[in-house]
Amino acid sequence: MAIYVCGHRNPDTDSVVAAMAYAGLYTMLGEKDYVPVRLGPVNDETGFLLKRFGFQPPAMTVPPAWACPSPSATPGA
Repeated sequence: MAIYVCGHRNPDTDSVVAAMAYAGLYTMLGEKDYVPVRLGPVNDETGFLLKRFGFQPPAMTVPPAWACPSPSATPGA
């Protein structure tokens, strides 16, 4: 069973690359399969850098509703 690794919503370069690095490292170290994903479209800067260094962006996924409550649903927000 895969474990999905993501950064924050509206991902920027550090969020996407961190998910890719973390998933790669933990896949090599462990017995489980870690898969990098992103929670939004790749911005121009991130797309440029990934292409420049020969990487494909991670697949985009939609998190379950319980994982990303709307700000209005968050107590004290």
